[in-house]
This record gives sequence, structure tokens and C-alpha cells, in this order.
Amino acid sequence: MSTSARDMAIFYHYAWKNPTFAQIVGTDEYKFPGYQDNPGWPIGNDNGLLMNDPDGIGGKTGFTSDANHTFVGAKKVGNRRIAAVILDTTVDKGRPWQQAQKLIDDNRNVTAKCWGASPTRRCGRSGIAALLGVRHAQPPANSGSSCQQW
Repeated sequence: MSTSARDMAIFYHYAWKNPTFAQIVGTDEYKFPGYQDNPGWPIGNDNGLLMNDPDGIGGKTGFTSDANHTFVGAKKVGNRRIAAVILDTTVDKGRPWQQAQKLIDDNRNVTAKCWGASPTRRCGRSGIAALLGVRHAQPPANSGSSCQQW
């Protein structure tokens, strides 16, 4: 069984709408409740985007031998949440949260040039990449800087 970046982006899109989920992944530490006679314990958040970027709003890190390093995270940009999904990566060009941060920041800069007064305008596939998951780190060569209504 495998999960695509788009699958993860859709999952987290809906998960972030749940206030309890958003509070937990956006918190440095969460006290997990105990059960029966067992006391609760703290769970620490190791999400580098949340911890190191003032606009970071949480997500999930991961590693398996099949998937390598993975990361789902988001930043609050104005009234928008821009998310990135990183799957099957290595750390030679930065930690996965740093790769996501760069993807979000680079795409935010591209989309900001097109948005103008309308929040429903996006620039080509690059603007969509940061919203739906990793597709293109750069706009496709033939996309130019034209905007599309979405």
C-alpha cells in the first residue's frame, strides 16, 4: 500500500479543520491523558517548521526504511494556510521541514505576483504545488507567469 503526496495533502487539509487536531500539532508539547490507573504523559513536538518559523503551524514528521524521510507541514500566510508534503527524501539538501519551508516560501513568492486583489487567482502549477502537495518545485518552463482562475 502506498500514499501519494496529494493523498496526504487532502488528509491534512481536512485534519487541520478539526480544532483539537490543529491545537495538538500546533503545540510544542501536549499532555496525553492517562487511562484507568495510568497517569498521563507529555508528548513533545519535533516539527522543525513549527519550532523554527514564526509562521509555521504544525504538521507531522516521519521516517520509514521504505518511505525514507517524510514531512507534512504548513505555514499561515495572511488568511491562507499553505501546506507542503515531502515524501521519500534525503537530508543532503536540508531536513525535510527545511525543504518544505523552501517550497512554501518559493511558491508563495510566485503566487503573490499573480494574486493581486483577487484571492481566487493562482499562478500556474507552481502555486497549486504548495497547496496540494509536491508536484513542481519550480513553475514548468512553458507555464510563464500567467495566472489562472481557480
